[in-house]
Amino acid sequence: MSKKSRERREAAIARNPAAVKTISGERSPNTALEESSLLRTNSERMRQEGVPAKAPSQNRKQQNSRIYFWCVLGISVLLSVFILIRMNLTVNEQLSLQLTVNETDISAVADGTYSGEYTSSHMSAKVSVDIASGRMMDIRLDSFTGIDNVRAEEVFDRVLYYQMLNVPEDDIGSQPTDKIVLKAVEKALVGATRYEAE
Repeated sequence: MSKKSRERREAAIARNPAAVKTISGERSPNTALEESSLLRTNSERMRQEGVPAKAPSQNRKQQNSRIYFWCVLGISVLLSVFILIRMNLTVNEQLSLQLTVNETDISAVADGTYSGEYTSSHMSAKVSVDIASGRMMDIRLDSFTGIDNVRAEEVFDRVLYYQMLNVPEDDIGSQPTDKIVLKAVEKALVGATRYEAE
């Protein structure tokens, strides 16, 4: 090493003892120790300040955990809402089974077509009843909500067969649809008798 190079090296070290490289590209003898000491100092400062060093993989794991948590929470909320709705519908159906259907003297009803409608919670039915010669000749389901329309037609067939609203349960059974449509038919017949009385 020439005298000038040595002088430049010594001047650089004097200005910056922690310099990693000299002008010639060689490492200073104390550079490794100084770098190690600097890293330890930074790590200790971060620990004291409560700033843990996070690896990229840890960040990805935390992000995936948050996504999983929100997905599970969303599914749980939807499932809870569905269960509550189903429970409410079941309660209303049980209440509809307790409805009392009253008979009407059909022989007192004049010939004609009469309409009746009944609503209970989420279930409703509107019917038309044809009366001729003191008998129910036909019953039609004009509109409905939340009931089984096929079941309703079966109920109408049994009502026409027995010519009364309180069809024996051992013949057709009892379902929420039955009570709703029978109450609608009752409304039609009650309205017909009131019309006649007026």
